[in-house]
Amino acid sequence: KGFSDRLLSILIQSDGKIMLAGESDGKFALARYQPGFAVGTTDVFMPSFGSLEISPNPANDFLNIQLPEPVAGPIEIIFFDQRGSLISRQEIEEGQPVKIRSLPDGMYTITTILKDASTQVSLSNQDNEYTAV
Repeated sequence: KGFSDRLLSILIQSDGKIMLAGESDGKFALARYQPGFAVGTTDVFMPSFGSLEISPNPANDFLNIQLPEPVAGPIEIIFFDQRGSLISRQEIEEGQPVKIRSLPDGMYTITTILKDASTQVSLSNQDNEYTAV
């Protein structure tokens, strides 16, 4: 399964929130980052996917991925490094935490795949503190 992502627009709002718009596998994607919080969440939106919440932010051992509505079946979580190399692949059920402790320091793209939709968010690991960006 190939992935094609493209960032089309970046907006920094007057309140400091960063909005990103683009496409992921040919589908519209919109992400919002709220800087300045010691612990926060990152929201990602796709029309067929709804709003995706990742917490805690930053995290150390695991991430929680919360979907807007219940989903049937497994959720595939894939981690890519900055070169696009596959680092980790996990299959979880809704509500199950995603293990991140074993990731080395660096920036990662997390691809979340459901039956009919996918989305991506970036993750930074510095000294075992993981931050969604």
